[in-house]
Amino acid sequence: MREIATGITKDTTLYISLSGRPGNTGTRFHNYLDDALGLDFVYKSFTTSDITQAIAGVRGLRIRGCAVSMPWKHDVLALVDEVDASAAAIDAVNTIVNTDG
Repeated sequence: MREIATGITKDTTLYISLSGRPGNTGTRFHNYLDDALGLDFVYKSFTTSDITQAIAGVRGLRIRGCAVSMPWKHDVLALVDEVDASAAAIDAVNTIVNTDG
């Protein structure tokens, strides 16, 4: 597996998770698979005390995608531009795809 710190360039695509209690399992899993598939992506998990500002950061920094965990799965519905029918049906978001902000 690549060394994350040495494999990141200005062209590396960042995608993240927002979780109330972030862990390392998802980070290791996603970064291992990105490396195995030869993708220039890096995945990092975060927590926040302000979900509105965190989603604004995803937009403003052009972070490609964002996994959403509890406690924000419902709250982010009001913060995205489009909601997929499946997310609307369960009144919760699991993944945000950022396409040009």
